[in-house]
Amino acid sequence: MIFDVLEKKLLSQEIRWDGVATFLNPYTYLYARKNPDIYDDLDYIYCDGFVLCSVFSFLLGRKISRVSFDFTSIAGLFFKMAEDDKKTIAIVGSDKGSISRFEEFLAREYPNAEVVLIRDGFFSSEEEKKLFIKDVCLARADYLLVGMGRGLQEEMLQKYKSNKLDACGFSCGGFLHQTASASGAYYPKFIDKLSLRWVYRIYDEPRLFIRYFFIYPMSLFLMFFDYTVYRLKRK
Repeated sequence: MIFDVLEKKLLSQEIRWDGVATFLNPYTYLYARKNPDIYDDLDYIYCDGFVLCSVFSFLLGRKISRVSFDFTSIAGLFFKMAEDDKKTIAIVGSDKGSISRFEEFLAREYPNAEVVLIRDGFFSSEEEKKLFIKDVCLARADYLLVGMGRGLQEEMLQKYKSNKLDACGFSCGGFLHQTASASGAYYPKFIDKLSLRWVYRIYDEPRLFIRYFFIYPMSLFLMFFDYTVYRLKRK
């Protein structure tokens, strides 16, 4: 069950730069609960969203803090670290136009961050994905950043880790296209300060209304259900 994995791998506050990590929110939880083995293969899981942090803090009995791969959380730290420590990065995700604009943004804002490989997240076959992972390994990238959406990015990181013993990387959800569309930090500062990021996302992407008001409540219900079953099986 997914809570077997979360007990072991959901980090409370510590940010780790060694290994392969992904981020859990109510939307990705629906995928994670059906694919716990994929999440178990990854090294770390972070909690993305204050409501989810409160739920997991309550259920797991320890403080869980929000960590997201965006500029309100660890993205700036990541790229600054890559510059300062001369770490190389491979990036995959979003569409061709967005990834091209993101590459321009990165060259402008973090000129000393060395990107050794970058491409969109649309692959024609599993074989093409395997060839990409091979190219990442051959390029000796220190980090792989994957923004391919729920499930696809975790599967890519899983494949990457199985091909590289010292694999390091992060999933990043919609970070690439959001940054590309905003030409920088996606959330206005006052939105971030008031923790109204979900409101801004609905404003910017109205199609997310259904996700926030219908899918998220269902996901939260399933979390409590899954945890109850998990506790009963452990007795």
